[in-house]
Amino acid sequence: TAGAGSGEFHMYRASRRKEMSRISKIEKESKLTEERERLERSKQEKQRLEDLKTMKRAKKRRKRKQGKRVVKDSNGEAIKNTLNDELNEESEGSDEFVYEPVSIELKKPKVEVNGKVVEISSDGSFVEQM
Repeated sequence: TAGAGSGEFHMYRASRRKEMSRISKIEKESKLTEERERLERSKQEKQRLEDLKTMKRAKKRRKRKQGKRVVKDSNGEAIKNTLNDELNEESEGSDEFVYEPVSIELKKPKVEVNGKVVEISSDGSFVEQM
């Protein structure tokens, strides 16, 4: 009779085990790929939202800065710059730092010594005057 031999069962089980292992690997890889794609989409969406917020805040800062900047015309009346003027000014590179020294007049402290008012200099020579 034509029937399966005693070794056929073991060969069937081994091939089935291999096939099931292969299928489970494919499913795991598929799930990992889907998860990575989902995370990447989520990351891109968050980045897009952050960029929009940043642009909105920058626009607000520019608008606030523009509101503070006032220019006088030939009649002496105050005129606010337009946003285009400000953008043109920024493109010209006028935002470079320019050093302007500030002169501060230091007040010398005065002290009364033996009925006399003495100014204390900042060079340390006040000790000699006492």
